[in-house]
Amino acid sequence: MNHVTPFEFFRAIYPDPVQPGHLALCTRTFRGGKERTSWCCTLREMVRLMQMYRNTRLMHFGVALQDPARALRIARSRRKRATRAMVRGTSATATALPALWVEIAIAPPGVPSSCNTAPGSPLPGVVPDRQAALSLLDAVPQPPSIVVSTGDNLCVYWLLNELWVLETETDRAQAKALLRRVQWAIEHRAATLGWRIAPDADLARALRAPGTLGTRPVAGRNDRTATLERFPLTADEGRYPRQDFDDLPEPPPLTAKTWQDAVRSLPVAALTETNIRGDFRPVWDGCSWFRACHEESNNLSKSQWEDAFSVACRCEAPGVDGRSLAHGLSQAHPGYSPFATDEQLIQELRSPRGPRTCREIAAAGGGTVGDDHCRQCPHFGHIRSPLDLGRPDGPEPPTSPAAASAAALAQTAPTPPQPAEKPVIIVTAQENEVNNQ
Repeated sequence: MNHVTPFEFFRAIYPDPVQPGHLALCTRTFRGGKERTSWCCTLREMVRLMQMYRNTRLMHFGVALQDPARALRIARSRRKRATRAMVRGTSATATALPALWVEIAIAPPGVPSSCNTAPGSPLPGVVPDRQAALSLLDAVPQPPSIVVSTGDNLCVYWLLNELWVLETETDRAQAKALLRRVQWAIEHRAATLGWRIAPDADLARALRAPGTLGTRPVAGRNDRTATLERFPLTADEGRYPRQDFDDLPEPPPLTAKTWQDAVRSLPVAALTETNIRGDFRPVWDGCSWFRACHEESNNLSKSQWEDAFSVACRCEAPGVDGRSLAHGLSQAHPGYSPFATDEQLIQELRSPRGPRTCREIAAAGGGTVGDDHCRQCPHFGHIRSPLDLGRPDGPEPPTSPAAASAAALAQTAPTPPQPAEKPVIIVTAQENEVNNQ
């Protein structure tokens, strides 16, 4: 399969010129550093940039087409100096979906598969080897169209027979739901074999293309070049109407056990650095923005909800965990979905970003239109995030009149409701923040 050129690979997936939207090529140096995004409107432009960066940068391409102008507007609402090269796009700015996909992590050579089945595994979500990963694909009745091996991952695509144009939030929610069903089928098959994988149904997901390197090229060392394992031989081979996947079962909402498993599968760094817990009551008492987000939760935009969500899911109260608090914040919205809320919860806890900071919240206008809670907050400038108010080493309660008024309002703090059991399709999100790296 190595005779397939990068142009032929992309031509099998996308129209040329690319429309509607742009292709995102995300790069960073082999030593790490900040990610930079190049936006391409033709496939030849994409291939030219990949050839230019091949020996100097790690490269991933966004599978879904994106609207870079909208992504930049959202980014600048939070960071005024954001540029096109600093934004990748998000699920909310996706404009078209050419394929469904799943990415399966593979254990490095020499790592025993028993590491994956033990609770608190150091390598959560990793299947033993390439053949084991390929065996999981039988969980989806339709054979995959394209399979790319990167050495430590298997990237699998099911091409759609026509580009799925995502014009509304409903379209994007349906696309995420279908993608999650495909990924859940494989995740469930892995679970029956004693493995845990954690696929990501984010429409802004970026994957490696064939020919890209995983490490800086050095003579005598494996550079982990991504290679094609499977590719359609004809233009019509391996293309499916999206209705062909409707028979796949809906993923169940998280139960207490699967929630614990999901938290156990988080990287150790995420558990120790970005997921420090805080007491719900002091956060409620001391942060008027946090209270306002709960009181007006039925009118929150997607970005405002995610800001408050990042704090709520890391809080705790007597007999109530962060998951219940996060659902309590979300349930009043008319488009509430238990499944989508659980999915956002896992995504949030896996993110290295952590809870939103006071400065980020203030830059977004305090979280609610017309109210600048942060400028009137006696804690502003003394804490990093509202979550700090609920930590044992948090600041002393303020004695200002504003704080006294906040404490009086806090007596009406609601008891977080328990999440509903039956999942529904979410129809929310007018905008989303951009993942700036």
